[in-house]
Amino acid sequence: MSYLRVSLGCVLASCLLGCPTEHPDQSWEGILIDGYWVAGDPYSGYEPQGTPVEERTWVVRDAEELAERVTLSDEPITLQAAAGKPGSASSVKLTLIATIDGPWAPGHYPEDYEVDEHGDRHHNDEAHKHPDFHLQANTVLIRGDTVIASYHVLGNVLAGVIDVIDISDPTTPVLVSSAGFDHMDFSSITYHPDNDSASSGWVFAAASTCDPHYQPYTAVVEQFRIEGRQIEPSPSHRFGVPGAASTGVAVGGSATFVSSGDFGGLTVIDFLDRTRIAHFPIADARWVDMNDGVGVVLTGSATTAEHAPATLQFYDPDSLQLLNSIPFEGLDVAWAKGTVDIVGRQAYTAAGMGGLKVFGVDSGKLLAQLTLPADSGHTATDVATNAVTTDGATVFMANGALGVWVATAPSTTVGVDTPFQLTTLGSFDSAGSVNHAAFNGQILALASGTKGVQIIRVDKN
Repeated sequence: MSYLRVSLGCVLASCLLGCPTEHPDQSWEGILIDGYWVAGDPYSGYEPQGTPVEERTWVVRDAEELAERVTLSDEPITLQAAAGKPGSASSVKLTLIATIDGPWAPGHYPEDYEVDEHGDRHHNDEAHKHPDFHLQANTVLIRGDTVIASYHVLGNVLAGVIDVIDISDPTTPVLVSSAGFDHMDFSSITYHPDNDSASSGWVFAAASTCDPHYQPYTAVVEQFRIEGRQIEPSPSHRFGVPGAASTGVAVGGSATFVSSGDFGGLTVIDFLDRTRIAHFPIADARWVDMNDGVGVVLTGSATTAEHAPATLQFYDPDSLQLLNSIPFEGLDVAWAKGTVDIVGRQAYTAAGMGGLKVFGVDSGKLLAQLTLPADSGHTATDVATNAVTTDGATVFMANGALGVWVATAPSTTVGVDTPFQLTTLGSFDSAGSVNHAAFNGQILALASGTKGVQIIRVDKN
């Protein structure tokens, strides 16, 4: 493969990993390294190690090479009866129009790093060579005529890739650019476009890293530009946040909101100044969303106190005041994905083995739900709602081994804070296990693990 390599040099920090600082309270100051703002708190006793990292970003721009990963089609998708749910006459027609195969990329293990005679940690490329890994699609989003997907590797291997896909011609999606980030594992992405077509703008990627240059941080956010759907990794900015790994990222107004897992929480970063505004410790934060003037953090219950439920925590994006906290059952499997899609003051929540739950943003009431069958014939942990996406009328649920469920909400209840009934239209098997989904009313994009990304046209009767 032919890569355009972008070398980003590093500036040496003044202290080795673990060295105590003379400034124990650097709550919102942090330090600037290699053009990346790395906040200091709550690790005030540490500063990131200054080991140079070379050529950590590579970009593929060659149209012919990228086209080899794309398979165009015009294949109707037939809805089957969803397991445990009665079907109904389908009001939507689904057509698979393209599949983007997952990329291959070099991966790294945390143990690949060695300590030299000075106590500095370095990655030894000669001693730790690994074959390229086939990456799995784990997040996808749609903005205007642009689809952006992120990829990672399961397990403790770190390798991350971002794809940018042009869907301005809905019959012929085009993979325009692809970028790989060494020593990086992506969890999710968001995009702040400059224009309606979303051909240019800022990408924010929630990730974890084994790069010792950013120790003690393993949870980071990578911010970089897209220009004309071409990924431009420089200039870029990287933010360290508390927690084991960043799990979600959203942009609202002038702020960037980041969730981080294990004992991380919600971190708020000024979008323009690139300085941290606040951090709220929250256990097992798995997703963050920002829409309709409200922010929401989704938490699981795997690393919280025993029997503590999962929650939706709603915030005012301007004052950062906690508006509401809603407990619910589900998301008790460690590291399982969960998402929230806010539409019209309703929070469509992927609740893991709890299925789909719709809550009123203001009242906190459970407005609707679709539960998963207990006797599906699959292993229990393989049956879970990993993601949900909706335009307020048609709903798609990524249900693991049960495939993708399709449902509708009555048009009279969109945005209303009263209970309503969801109608299941049926389900279809995706090419792989769907980790995430995005829907804009016309195009459905699926992040389907090792099977890459599927682009589906949705026609409503």
